[in-house]
Amino acid sequence: GGTGGRVAADTGLVPVDISFDDGAHAGIASSKYVQDFLLRSPEAYPLTVVLKELLAQRGLNEPFSGGLSSYSLVLLVITVLQQAGIGPPAEGKTARNQQRLRSRRKSPSEAATNAVTAHLHQLRPNGVALGPDHSAAADFADVAACTASGYEDDELSIGLLLTRFLEFCGRGFNPQAQGISVARGTGVPFDLTPEQQMHLQAMGTPTPLIEDPLDVSKNVARSCFGINQVQW
Repeated sequence: GGTGGRVAADTGLVPVDISFDDGAHAGIASSKYVQDFLLRSPEAYPLTVVLKELLAQRGLNEPFSGGLSSYSLVLLVITVLQQAGIGPPAEGKTARNQQRLRSRRKSPSEAATNAVTAHLHQLRPNGVALGPDHSAAADFADVAACTASGYEDDELSIGLLLTRFLEFCGRGFNPQAQGISVARGTGVPFDLTPEQQMHLQAMGTPTPLIEDPLDVSKNVARSCFGINQVQW
């Protein structure tokens, strides 16, 4: 596969990841997959940005330190949208119900998204990451209320989807017994086989199984050994 490294950035600069494409690296294909998804699902972008900021506040957004990668996060967002009936369906599946739901949903406003990100920066003054014992419950409630306030109703608002995401990933999803598969198109976690459970615990610290929709034999969350902190 390709090699990648985190480029250390001085204060005020934007950190970047660099990957070298050697023919077997799937980074370009996965980036295109995410871009296409964001174009089809406008609510996914502000939802993902808010979640990335919440993870960054707690130092849980870097896979090399046990956090959740951006690609894994996007796949979890897709899973929640599939549960709401507006995520990409399984291959060959009809999208009649999706079209019905899409006609009812609200397009996220830039003002609402900016209000949420500004609120999140207030929760993390001076850009300092919050400690691991900082309770996120009040922050999550504030963010959900802030996102919902930019919409006429909360039927399929970003605030409601954010609440659903936190409920599913924090309480509903059991990474020690279940896996995530966007390719199946249902949004329902599948039960892990005993062999899969043993493999995920082989390194001593359990990691979640999130299938890559471009190659379901790959686990894009294999380095997320901090999944317990992510769910907390």
